[in-house]
Amino acid sequence: MLFSTLQKAFFNASDGAYSIVTDDERFNSQITLTDSDGESQIAISHYESKGIEIPRLKTAGRKLPICIWGNEVSTSESQLAVNYPKPTGNELRIYRNVRQGFSYESGDVWFIYRSEGRLFVGSMPVAQWRSIGTRDENDSAFQETIEHDSSSSIPDLIDYSGQRIPRDPAIAREAISRSQHLCAYTGKPTPFTSRRTGYPYLEAHHLIPLGLQSQFDFRLDCVENIVALNPLWHRAIHHAVPPTVSEIVTRLAERRAAFLGHHGLSPADLIRLYGCEEIA
Repeated sequence: MLFSTLQKAFFNASDGAYSIVTDDERFNSQITLTDSDGESQIAISHYESKGIEIPRLKTAGRKLPICIWGNEVSTSESQLAVNYPKPTGNELRIYRNVRQGFSYESGDVWFIYRSEGRLFVGSMPVAQWRSIGTRDENDSAFQETIEHDSSSSIPDLIDYSGQRIPRDPAIAREAISRSQHLCAYTGKPTPFTSRRTGYPYLEAHHLIPLGLQSQFDFRLDCVENIVALNPLWHRAIHHAVPPTVSEIVTRLAERRAAFLGHHGLSPADLIRLYGCEEIA
């Protein structure tokens, strides 16, 4: 599958693709780059742009320069075997090399992408892959700021893949106020009242994740992109299994269809921004 906006932002990638490592690929220590997933074209285009010919051999053979994601110095190029293993045809393979840091297990997500003129490969467990962009260590403190200090408009900063992105508690308070204090997912008030405000307690959530700001040409920290949620469902978006997250996100997308449509996003697009798509 081709990288979505989520993966492009996280890896600072111009393009990329990913798929699940099969049992055969792990057993044979080689991954077949597929045309349908866009994997092979990324590798071919990269090496063509560098004037490097991919060898056509029956064995692992000559190694080509490539960066391995997750290495201590991930921008330095390693050497991995990449070749066409058959005399004819376009089947392209890349070979596992534990010493170089390129390893994987059956069921992992393996990925290939280009960033700043370099070609990268890597792998990670599915659970880790799906957690990309869903963690916000400072969210609890941000919700406290929204709830406790109605005069505060000092932007909070979140860190995302090396970026520091501001979010304004005053904008979040305005979004909650416009919600008529109803949860955007259930359409009902939270079943307890905030001791601070006297209204049903709700939390602010950026529908298009704020960490993806670099991929959009409008400010994501805006009232239209913030939904008010019962804290149970807010936690679910960040921590629940993919089917639950997909259900919540789909309903929220329906409620903000005009806003998302104006920016060219469908409910399916939004689900991919949360890493909840089915991975082949």
